[in-house]
Amino acid sequence: MRTGNMTEKLTVGALLTAIFAVTALAFKGFVIITGITEIRPGNAFPICFGLLFGNVGAIACGLGNFIGDLIGGTLTLGSIGGFIGNYAMAYVPFRVWRGIKRENEEVLLLGSWRHYMLFFFLCLLSSTTAAGIIPLFTDIIQMAPYTILFGIIFVNDFVAELFLGTIIYKFLASIVIYGVLRPTWLRIRDKTIVSLRQSFSLAIITLLCLVVGGVFFFTTPKGYGNTVVLYTMGIISVLMVVGMKA
Repeated sequence: MRTGNMTEKLTVGALLTAIFAVTALAFKGFVIITGITEIRPGNAFPICFGLLFGNVGAIACGLGNFIGDLIGGTLTLGSIGGFIGNYAMAYVPFRVWRGIKRENEEVLLLGSWRHYMLFFFLCLLSSTTAAGIIPLFTDIIQMAPYTILFGIIFVNDFVAELFLGTIIYKFLASIVIYGVLRPTWLRIRDKTIVSLRQSFSLAIITLLCLVVGGVFFFTTPKGYGNTVVLYTMGIISVLMVVGMKA
């Protein structure tokens, strides 16, 4: 990779990280569970950053969340889960889309009902990843039980991505394709090749996480240390993480 491209990637990555971190900090006061999660409109960014910038956007989301915890005074061992979960929120939809996109598509443009339905599906996958991964860490250190936090994170992230994320993504995608960001984007875009089989497998594992996590959320007593829940969701989460890089 040329040095110029690496410099541009670092610059864009730093900018995306700052946007995510500042937005996360701005809403630290809108608490749902103290020290764990808040109302976070900034979680509309991961699917946007991931679909447009791939791994760079995903790393920016993970780092932005970590920096937000650090500066906002909520840094704990659970922040490790926050880093992984926010990274996955951006990277899973990118990987799935790369495998199912049409050959002539550079980015997902929201120009038809097909595109909007696909974006809805990717939002579903994106919000599921964070809901599946983060509560594993908070339950183990007894900050918030898995069977409570799964539902809160999923709804919080899905609503932000579906409504606010659609607006942000449509704006950013048009700038990337037609605007001033296009020359830079062409040089730094993530060209990872994903097969249809890889894309399908990752989507199925993520949907499995949603279904099983949802069943536990509605049927399991709300307490710490449920080994059936933690082992089951831990295995599914590991499969999701492996699927992101397989």
